[in-house]
Amino acid sequence: MTGKEETWRLFDTLGLSVDQGLRERFEKYIDELLRWSQKINLTATKKPEEILSNHILCSLSYLMAFTPKPGLQAIDIGSGAGFPGIPLKIYNPDLSLTLLEPSQKKLAFLRHIGRLLQLKDVTYLAMPVEGMDREKTFDLAFARGFGPLSRLARKAGRALRMGGLLLVRKEKNYLGEIKAAAAILAWEGLKLDKVVAITQDRPRMEYYILAFKKCST
Repeated sequence: MTGKEETWRLFDTLGLSVDQGLRERFEKYIDELLRWSQKINLTATKKPEEILSNHILCSLSYLMAFTPKPGLQAIDIGSGAGFPGIPLKIYNPDLSLTLLEPSQKKLAFLRHIGRLLQLKDVTYLAMPVEGMDREKTFDLAFARGFGPLSRLARKAGRALRMGGLLLVRKEKNYLGEIKAAAAILAWEGLKLDKVVAITQDRPRMEYYILAFKKCST
């Protein structure tokens, strides 16, 4: 069994149903990501099976922290190569998605993937979150690799409507980050709602999806 086939089995382990059609769409995404990465800095990972496990699977593991339903409006802050927003959109076509990425080159890649995979109801914005219309808010905000939780909470809090969720991946030292960000989380009205542990032995995998609910302004 190849490394990629072993990785596809991990999706089943996490309760993620991925049929042949979804596999083909994800693999097309990976192929384009590797092709574009030869020209612009999208990912340092060069092996398809590692992109599948480190990026696609990780992105879909955010589903363990919220309940998908039609009409949800989500924003991916600092989307980069599209993680976690693009995989979540592929898996949940009814998700209304905004990709926020200041780099024009990276945003060009995101637009290309959107056209290639015929993704509907996706908005592409080349700006920092501070540049967004303050009247526009979302049910969900995602982020990966955005830096300290305190910085993310300050940026994302303004983008969430009441009852909305901020979802972020963190490592096992997440309690220290939450403590360090406590004052900013309180100021932004963000309260820890759920912690989902993602663990596997082969390959070794351990990280946490944190969900913070917008409870006040």
